[in-house]
Amino acid sequence: MLRRLKAHGYAIIDEVDLELHRGLNVLTGETGAGKSIILGALGFVLGERVSDDVIGKRCESCTVEAVFDLSGAGALPPNLAPGVPGEDGSRSDLTLTRELRRGGRSRCRIDGRQVPLRALKAVGDVLVDFHGQHEHQLLLRPERHIDFLDAFAGLE
Repeated sequence: MLRRLKAHGYAIIDEVDLELHRGLNVLTGETGAGKSIILGALGFVLGERVSDDVIGKRCESCTVEAVFDLSGAGALPPNLAPGVPGEDGSRSDLTLTRELRRGGRSRCRIDGRQVPLRALKAVGDVLVDFHGQHEHQLLLRPERHIDFLDAFAGLE
């Protein structure tokens, strides 16, 4: 479960520290309130590819940190991010951090240990599923039906 999301210099966010609690958490607001930017920041820290235009206009870099509560979630899959402490399921939280500097240089960390972007993305893919507002509409596209059938059968 995502417990905390902190961002500095991401898009129009100078600084935000969003704390989430067990149960249902809802982000609401009018158009332009920044809900999509918060989701963008979460995607960024989970390893999505971005350009350096996500860096705020007055900043040289942006940093996003996400803290996940792993209690009750079980162990992370083996070899997901070698060397990450607590791969046996003994840990209670996990911190992912990503910094992007102008010019495209990025630093990714898992619990303070520098890792490649692909490791951050692999962990992010296990921790979070994004579902968009109109994602269910894929069910209406016949050209995607074979993908659903293959996924159900466990085929690639």
